[in-house]
Amino acid sequence: MPNRLKIQQIADNIYFARPPLFQRLGILSTTANASYNDILNTIILQDDLFFKKKGQPTRLKDYDDSQTEKINYFSLNSVSIFHELAHADIDIFIEEDPNSEMYQTVVNEIPKWAGENIYGFNAKSVTHEIIGYTAGNILEVLNNKINTILTSHGIHPNLTKCFSTGALIKTKSLLNIDADIKFKDVLKRTSFYDEFIPKDIFIKGRHISVKGFPLVLKRKVLNYFIKTYAISIDSTTLIRKMNNSHYREKLADCYNPLL
Repeated sequence: MPNRLKIQQIADNIYFARPPLFQRLGILSTTANASYNDILNTIILQDDLFFKKKGQPTRLKDYDDSQTEKINYFSLNSVSIFHELAHADIDIFIEEDPNSEMYQTVVNEIPKWAGENIYGFNAKSVTHEIIGYTAGNILEVLNNKINTILTSHGIHPNLTKCFSTGALIKTKSLLNIDADIKFKDVLKRTSFYDEFIPKDIFIKGRHISVKGFPLVLKRKVLNYFIKTYAISIDSTTLIRKMNNSHYREKLADCYNPLL
């Protein structure tokens, strides 16, 4: 549940495009769902991420579109897109603003560490990918936690239906769900902090271990995401947000008939 206003700010300053013709024809192949071009300020997305229907304008698929597909690719695709949006954030905002709290970290501190510890790779590229993979990890971890919470409360993660009445009755008793229907912290105040920073990244298909990424730099990167994107750093915060979102409406739909 990242800050939509920040994401919209980035989106308003870049372009989204389908793969160039030579990619779509297979002349230049790529396995990435999304990639950012810092010269054109454009995120290039695979064709299957677009909704195309005769008589309607082509647009990016959204959550509702994913509900009509046999497999829900929305979460996977959103992780890839958020990864690329982080590259755009660095390119358009952080590197262009010396007063940004992340400017020194992105322009000097992480590249310095990368240059001294990661051999055979451009330090700037390593910096961008550490932040990009952190963004992707954040969304993937939060999505997994949300799915766990939904399942624990008797809701199928795709939100299309509740569990059976018998299963809901058992869950209602187990979680002590009363008339004030709310999600309970089934993760028991778990911190997500250590799960957000990647241990491995990839540049042009080549694996790089970043297990030695210093704690002080991890904190700076994560604090930026926490402050700028308003991400949930633990289950307590996540539950609070879910109880103020559309997820709670679905929870009420499932349990109101049992009250």
